[in-house]
Amino acid sequence: MTVYDDNTTLIDNTWAAHGTLTEVSSNTPHSGNQHYEFSYGYTSFWSGVGLNMDNWGNGTGEDFSGFTHLRIAYRGMSGAQGLEISLNSPAGQGNTISGFGPTVNYTVMEIPLLSFQAGNSLDLTNVGDIYLSVTGGESGTGTLYFDQVELFNQNTGVTTSLTTWERANSMNRGINLSNWLDAYWLIPFNAYPDTDKYNEQTIIDFRNLGVDAFRLPVTFERIASTSPPYTLDMSHPAIGLVDDAVQWAANQNVKLIIDMHHGYELTDANFQTELPRLEAIWEQLINRY
Repeated sequence: MTVYDDNTTLIDNTWAAHGTLTEVSSNTPHSGNQHYEFSYGYTSFWSGVGLNMDNWGNGTGEDFSGFTHLRIAYRGMSGAQGLEISLNSPAGQGNTISGFGPTVNYTVMEIPLLSFQAGNSLDLTNVGDIYLSVTGGESGTGTLYFDQVELFNQNTGVTTSLTTWERANSMNRGINLSNWLDAYWLIPFNAYPDTDKYNEQTIIDFRNLGVDAFRLPVTFERIASTSPPYTLDMSHPAIGLVDDAVQWAANQNVKLIIDMHHGYELTDANFQTELPRLEAIWEQLINRY
């Protein structure tokens, strides 16, 4: 379903903050003869535009629920600036999806609609607005072009569940507990693991700074047998420290991501034969945690 593409549009109204939004035919549209041009200048970390589809709340929004993805083509911005996108309905606003950086040429983004919806009250059957924001640094100027806004269905054979999106969107600011249980280079010196590098006070200190998610890389493959069934040594001190980290995270109400990291080298030539080892170790980790 086309939301905006040249002469086809579902947009009733638009607004712009810290900039000017116009529909132009210059500067080479991505599709057709026209596209949107947002010329912005901000001094408070943010500028943005809104594409309204329910006549400022006086009508009915558009039903996005029959589709899996939103597609938008964009180009522009510079430096550390980035594009963020969100959907809004009368029932509530969706998650803000970010990570789209500056680009000289038109780039097409395809965003799963579930990522907007997870963990909030966004109603995909009645979407009133699409919000696009430019952020990055306290101040910034530039131009953002966007075109070919449309909904489509994509069947990849793999379905990311709403629960998974909710978990992902519950993590806001993260940090690595790195060079600790991933430090396989200490093994030959009988110095692995370092039992004093991190403790619960570390979690508390970072939580007080606003960190709510911790990624814990562990070289599990180096503490498992090298032949089937690739049994993890559950009595190894590193496993005890993983257990501690799990408890610290629970005590401080933060998220912990356990990452199998820095194992044996994976190459194009050996990855298929290494899969049984990876699967066996993950199965043991799933059963334990």
